[in-house]
Amino acid sequence: MLTEEQKELRKNLVTASQIGTLMGYNKYSSALDLYMTKKGLVDPFEGNEYTDYGHFKEPIVAHIYQSKMAELGVPVRMEESETLVKGRYGATPDRIITNCETNECWLLEIKTTGNGRDWDEGVPEKFQLQCQWQMMVAGYQRCDICVEYGNGFKMFTLYASEEQQKVMCDVADSFIHCLDNDIEPDASDSPFDKHLLDKVNNPQEDKTCQLGFGHLQEMFELNEKMKADKKKYNLLKNETVQMMESASYGRDDYGVYKVSNKRSKGSRVFNYNGAFAYLLDKLKDLMGNDASEGLQDDLEKMFASKTEGSYRFTISKDKKKEKQMKKELSHD
Repeated sequence: MLTEEQKELRKNLVTASQIGTLMGYNKYSSALDLYMTKKGLVDPFEGNEYTDYGHFKEPIVAHIYQSKMAELGVPVRMEESETLVKGRYGATPDRIITNCETNECWLLEIKTTGNGRDWDEGVPEKFQLQCQWQMMVAGYQRCDICVEYGNGFKMFTLYASEEQQKVMCDVADSFIHCLDNDIEPDASDSPFDKHLLDKVNNPQEDKTCQLGFGHLQEMFELNEKMKADKKKYNLLKNETVQMMESASYGRDDYGVYKVSNKRSKGSRVFNYNGAFAYLLDKLKDLMGNDASEGLQDDLEKMFASKTEGSYRFTISKDKKKEKQMKKELSHD
């Protein structure tokens, strides 16, 4: 897990976890989103129960990797890495590995996932890019990547590719130029970027009212406790699922508690956005580029409707204000 100092250092860097986004391999983010995050125009992603689980499992998976390497006759020792910097490039490898017999060193990237289907044909592209970036920044020629899923475990070895690293550097340099010169990267046609631009360009008018300090303090502390309890529950839940393996039910030694983990029946989900994009492309092919110009805008005007956004209640604490308040109260 990154420290606050590492997060601050990474703000003006292009890091290994971000290069896949810039190369177009992240369905949850984009170059425009990354730009706006680094400029402070949108809130950064702070993690969720899945990333919490990944952090929780990281040392366990690292130990499994070490054991597997020993079984292969390669005893290794491991050490955690700080954020490494090369110009405006950054990387924080999960582990630096040393062969105990030859002193050869390489990097290790650790992943956890709900299933291993995405890894059946090898390392997914975005993780290949992440490992290549780490090797380039850290100056290593090899990076092992291991993934733990359900009751399965896989290991892969990647080697540095100067050709691939050069392409990534060109893309990263272009993004850094945009960042330094306040030039927004071009938005893609994805719904993600359209929503992002609408959010930034059409901000809601916010009003602030005064509420009682004691009331908000109590609510904040309860909220923090709930988040901590939920995080702990999710970690215990994921650990229990791992222990159950393929079993549908589990009981304690006395038969007091019972848990179940049964798969529900699958269902077919129609991807309307994908179908619309597919049909639109087919129409453009039939009509030709000139005739189809503006077709998407016309269709959206005719059939798209905007819904009212829902309220999202949050509570936070300004630590600087709290420190100032305590200082003022101590003088009184």
